[in-house]
Amino acid sequence: MAFPGFDKYSVNARLIPALIVVLPIGLSLASLFPQKFHGWDLIVWLGTSSGMAVFLEQLARDKGRSKQSYLFSLWGGNPAALMLSHHGSDLDPVTLKRYHRILSGLIGIDIPSAEDEQSDPERSDNIYRSCISFLKSRTRDKEGFGLIFAENVNYGFRRNLWGMKPYALTFTVLSVCMVLTQVIPYWEDFSGIKPVAWVALVLDISFLSVWIFHIKPEWIRVTSEAYALQLISACDQLEEKEKDHVQGNT
Repeated sequence: MAFPGFDKYSVNARLIPALIVVLPIGLSLASLFPQKFHGWDLIVWLGTSSGMAVFLEQLARDKGRSKQSYLFSLWGGNPAALMLSHHGSDLDPVTLKRYHRILSGLIGIDIPSAEDEQSDPERSDNIYRSCISFLKSRTRDKEGFGLIFAENVNYGFRRNLWGMKPYALTFTVLSVCMVLTQVIPYWEDFSGIKPVAWVALVLDISFLSVWIFHIKPEWIRVTSEAYALQLISACDQLEEKEKDHVQGNT
């Protein structure tokens, strides 16, 4: 399925999550009107209709971003900033010290010590977040920093999907109810139930289970930390670029 006018991030991290949210409605309509409507028609139309595609993409974007502050507060801060800190990093001390040295040289800023973090945590956090902003601005090249882009897409997909969870639960419950209207009348004789209704019911209930039990902040955190690690790991590559630039000017 082609999505003209959308870049890879917009499609994978925004539009596809929105289409997943409305997918159960398509399944239910297919079970209700199997002769007149094919379940994928709604999804294809939503994805290829420029107006609806833009609306869904923007909706997923806004819902995901609006929830990001809550996620960071739940996790104790921005995962990338935490990874740069002395108290919240999973990096070994040697690697963390190297990244601090590189960032200090590239940005021209003093990185807080462990004692600085304890005495003035707010200032330290501001410095780490400034470092993250610097890294983001220097790693926008999708070709040169492909792993960062890939992990950013993964994080955006999960964050935006979770951000639309209230809509997803509403649509999925509604879809289950729509399919049940075809199942309940034949409760004593299952032979009267159309196979497509069974398929739609099983899939809708499966979707509902995934939304309830799997699409949670913990699921998002895995990708947020993977993205943070790739972003911070770019320090080595940026240092090499800076050295090459300096040598090229001498």
